[in-house]
Amino acid sequence: MKVHFEPATGVTLPQLVSALRAQPGVTSLGQHLEQRWYLETFDARLAAAKQVLSITRGPHNSTEIRLRTLASEATECLTSALALPQFAHDFRPGRVALRLTQITLGRALLPLAVGKLKVVRFRWQDARGKLIATMQIDVGRGRQPPIILRVSPLRGFEHTTQCALRPFLELGLVVPLKTDAAEHLLQRLGLMRPPYTCKPVIPLRPKLPAAPALAQVLSAYTASLRANEWGVVADIDSEFLHDYRVILRCLRAWLSDLKTSLAPKPRESLRVGLATINRLTGELRDLDVLTGQLGSYLAQCADLPSPATASEQLRARLETSRANAQTALAAHLKSAAYRNFQRRWAGFLTAVAAGKHPGRDSEMPIRELVRRAISKRHARILAFDPALVDADPSALHELRKDCKRLRYLLEGFQLLFAHNTVRHAVKELKNLQGTLGDTWDLHVHLELLIRLGAELPGTVALVSALTLRLGLLEGQQEALVVAALERFRSQHAQRHYARLVGKRA
Repeated sequence: MKVHFEPATGVTLPQLVSALRAQPGVTSLGQHLEQRWYLETFDARLAAAKQVLSITRGPHNSTEIRLRTLASEATECLTSALALPQFAHDFRPGRVALRLTQITLGRALLPLAVGKLKVVRFRWQDARGKLIATMQIDVGRGRQPPIILRVSPLRGFEHTTQCALRPFLELGLVVPLKTDAAEHLLQRLGLMRPPYTCKPVIPLRPKLPAAPALAQVLSAYTASLRANEWGVVADIDSEFLHDYRVILRCLRAWLSDLKTSLAPKPRESLRVGLATINRLTGELRDLDVLTGQLGSYLAQCADLPSPATASEQLRARLETSRANAQTALAAHLKSAAYRNFQRRWAGFLTAVAAGKHPGRDSEMPIRELVRRAISKRHARILAFDPALVDADPSALHELRKDCKRLRYLLEGFQLLFAHNTVRHAVKELKNLQGTLGDTWDLHVHLELLIRLGAELPGTVALVSALTLRLGLLEGQQEALVVAALERFRSQHAQRHYARLVGKRA
């Protein structure tokens, strides 16, 4: 158990240090400077789990890693020079690494804040000379530096420490912290980031005119899109690209499904820019997914005689293709053309919010326009003929796009409808989406492997075996899609959509 305090209003560091030294049994251990990093995932998974991860470098190259809450703490001490970890698996095996793996699920750890702190340490002994607690004062930088007092009782001496604290607290020099000390420190330093979400939920009045309402939603999602750009360019964590792609598809889908609320000419000119980004990000994302799946695919062909070098050549060629796609995407995101697109896009959203670029349905209540779009996408899914797949496998891709666009409408405008109705409608849709996604990934990976194999004569036999196995898997997946589609069409699943598009929504 740790107890954290901050000085009362008007109390200075010298006053606090003097008051501590005056307490019976308290001995000063001196002071030193520490370099401290606070780490977090981009989407704040540690904060959501109510955990704070800090890495501190103290005197003599000592390094301390702390993963803590107010109630508990896992600490790992090292004696080597600090190498800042980027992923949970970079930590040595132990409680910290295990807990981080469970929380972050592969997301990169990024420095939320870094700086130097002055640390004043104390030890606290009872009347018999028994050590009951350690204390330290963390002092930030600035004219009015944040100051935090940490009291850490030794195990078994929690009650004794609380009793010993009472005379000190009666002096009125400190007040307890209600938040984690690290969070408080970051707030005082102005380093707390606003919460990020891939899919913002925007409160809209159902009768708000469609055009300004759509501008609100597009603006919020654009902010999330821009937040991911640096991570895509830096190529630290593939989930930056994943989030970027999800948001990008939402923007493109709404410009299409709700297009009658906007003037055609400016809308169409911007869709070209969005399509360029979609193509570049799509190529990289497909290669990322294949990179993650290639090991599994190769394992399915382990029983076939093929040179070991063939698989290595295939891996190397895939890595090269991915690197080239990443370079092309990063170059585009840093280009003048992309900056120009950003300016035009921002200007377009500002103009729409101000009442410019109206379409024929710009004054229609936003809920009615969204309901109409939901009804259209929903009807397309129900009308899909599975027999089309035999003649044209890409038909499943069109069904998949309809499912995605329906889900974007449901989630992006969810507050316009009853919460439980939307939740159940999305749940029924997810099952169909999952099988469609797996099927389309196999189709895309087949084409990629054939293309990569054509560039590597030594992998012909291996690629032939892979494409044969993946072709069989794709056929099995198509059968699962048909079953999932029938489940989606069931009366039980469709009653939620009846509420969405009917008078009872």
